[in-house]
Parts: sequence; structure tokens; C-alpha cells
Amino acid sequence: MKALCKVITVVLAVLMLAIPVSAANFTPSVEQKGAPEIVTTKKADGTAIVAVIEDPDGQDVHDVTPAEIVVTPVADSKKASKAVRKELEEAYESVSKAKSLDEVVPDLDKALEEHKDAMKEALGGKLDKKVADMKVSDLVVRDLVNVSLTETAANKLKQTGNSVKLMFKMDMKPDDFLMVMRYVDGEWVVMEAEKVEILEDGSVTVQFDEEVGTIAFVVQKSEEIKK
Repeated sequence: MKALCKVITVVLAVLMLAIPVSAANFTPSVEQKGAPEIVTTKKADGTAIVAVIEDPDGQDVHDVTPAEIVVTPVADSKKASKAVRKELEEAYESVSKAKSLDEVVPDLDKALEEHKDAMKEALGGKLDKKVADMKVSDLVVRDLVNVSLTETAANKLKQTGNSVKLMFKMDMKPDDFLMVMRYVDGEWVVMEAEKVEILEDGSVTVQFDEEVGTIAFVVQKSEEIKK
């Protein structure tokens, strides 16, 4: 009986050591949750669209319909195309193996301070102390998803200077911290703070220039996660 208890104790100890390695940089539910829903709107003629691709002058180039976009969460990577599955799994693995996000994102501390400054300006010079004191070790990935467009829409977006702004239902507050990272050619890149905005209704807009892809929504760890 004592021998069995020792075996169980060892197994539990190993599991306890393993969990932080894979989960330290993610919220607890990221491996099971679905993708944030993209907001759909209707044009005057009743056509449903999720976004409009614009040229450098702000002129409409292409209306993106719900049928032209797919958002795949890491939880559903096995159901995606080979290319999307490979990228999502590589992105997830790179983050899960790191002790902290700054191991996979160059100059993350600098990007964090830039995001704080942008956030402070957007909030009229006021910044919550918990955000002001936030460190890189306080960051965690809330959602990891791949955004893909059909060939026609993707080709429109690829044209030099074109961009598209997508709106995700995220249930966030304007004074919440949010950073978006893109997985590009095997590396994580922090998107500029001005390309990400939390709206009053809790949704989040993200502007993509010339291409979409795999992204991570990064937030501040909650007190529950820290414990």
C-alpha cells in the first residue's frame, strides 16, 4: 500500500511540474474554447458583410462576406487545412514551451511599455495602477486563432497598401489591457497598438495590412490565474 502511495505521489508531482510548462502563457480555457465571433453587419441593400477591404486612400475595394472568412481556434486545429493546422500547432507549441512570452517575442518589454503609453493616451491620460505596474511576466494568451480568407478576398488584401479591419466579440472593457501578436514566418510579432481597439460594447477591432493569419490575443493575467 505504501509503495502504491509513493507511485501515485510521484505521478502527481510530475503532472504538477508539467502543467505550468504548457499552461503558464495561456488562460486555462484556451485549448478548449472556440474562436471569438466576428461581428457581421448589413449594407443598405441587405447584404451581410464582416469587413471591407480598403485601399491606401480609404476607398472600398472589396466587401468581405461571412462565406469568405474562416476563424479557426487552436482547439479546432485538427479540423483545419494542413497549412492552417501546421501553423496553429507551431504557434501554440512555441508559446507553450516558453517560460515567459518574452522568450518568443523580441523586445516584448519595449512593446508592453508602448502599449501602455498608447492606452494611457486613449483613456485621456489615466491608467489603472494594475496596468501601469504590469510586467511581461503578467501577460497571458487569451485566444490563439487563425484568420483565413478565400482566394479572391486574400488577393484583394494583398495589393500594396490595402487593409481590412475585423471586429471580434470579446466582452472586454476599454480600460482592459490587450495586445495582439501575429505569427509570421515562424516568429511572433507584436502588432502596433493603434491597429487594435477595444470598443464600448466590449468588441475588439483589429486592422490587418495586406494579409491576415495566425494571431494571439494577449491580456493581463487575472488574480485567479496568478494564484
